[in-house]
Amino acid sequence: MHMSGLMVKRRTSTFKGDVFRLVSGTGIAQVITVLSAPFITRLYTPEDFGIAALFGSLAAIVSVLACLRYEMSIILPEEDSEAANLLMLSLVFSLLTASIIAILFIFLEGDILTLAGFSELAPFIWLLPIVIMVHGVTSALAQWNTRTRHFTRISISRVIASTAHVSTSLGAGYVGHATSGALIAAGIGGQTLATSILGMQIGRQDGRFILNNLGWRQMWTGLKRYRRFPLYNSWATLLNTASWQLPVFLLGIFFSPAIAGFYALGF
Repeated sequence: MHMSGLMVKRRTSTFKGDVFRLVSGTGIAQVITVLSAPFITRLYTPEDFGIAALFGSLAAIVSVLACLRYEMSIILPEEDSEAANLLMLSLVFSLLTASIIAILFIFLEGDILTLAGFSELAPFIWLLPIVIMVHGVTSALAQWNTRTRHFTRISISRVIASTAHVSTSLGAGYVGHATSGALIAAGIGGQTLATSILGMQIGRQDGRFILNNLGWRQMWTGLKRYRRFPLYNSWATLLNTASWQLPVFLLGIFFSPAIAGFYALGF
């Protein structure tokens, strides 16, 4: 692989080792969530879980478009300098998407929620742009770490996000704040913490290289070269994600947030 400018540091590892690191991080994060379930379900009501699930489903659908799928192009170029510009392009789109959603909800919040039948989400909808921004940044940084073969960082970030989410949810519940808002805030806080650590690690090791190779012309070139990601891949991913989240919405609309909460727990 050709390089330009400062050499980006990479780990040397085997394919099996890389797979193990990714799987182990995901597995540990899932185990933490499962082990905490008997305690969290005694602190929060099914309706709390349902409202949190509805918010999470909405955020998951919208967040896939945070970077317009340009983050998927980061691993493709031969030159690390080109990949650095694609990373920045993804981060810029993440900020723009979050800003557009924020403006949209400022003017149409009530109409959108009433039309969708989710008035319960009104107190938390302002958090949606934050989730979109965090998700976009997380996806872009994860792709950069994939390119540089720092899979351990990705695994650790997943464990940190899960641990922070669970510990914050339990803490809020035990001090008397067991609400759907606490569950939503705990999820956002856990992911934000993990993303911040991921960003600091990349900044410390590759930050100078990335900054030295950024340029508007290079970003514009990447925008045009990988335009098929937003044109085609974004819609396919959006439909696929929506299909996974559809049951939560249907249960919430035709039954109640509590029923959606039971489904979310089972799923």
